[in-house]
Amino acid sequence: MKFIGLLLFPAMGLILIWMWLRVRNKNLETIVKESAEEHHHLLDIAEQHPKGGSYSDYQNWKSQSTDTRKHSE
Repeated sequence: MKFIGLLLFPAMGLILIWMWLRVRNKNLETIVKESAEEHHHLLDIAEQHPKGGSYSDYQNWKSQSTDTRKHSE
């Protein structure tokens, strides 16, 4: 059991540090807005590719979707 604690606590610490770095200097409204945009972006990708694919396919779809969003704005 001690071994599991040696793995879980540092992992939890890294996750907390990552979360803190991501939300640092942002108010709650900004965080919710960014999260909602990411969520809708992923839903759009899932609608366009309902059967899914590999992780590399997903990365390609995500970058293509981001490129078209930038051009349409």
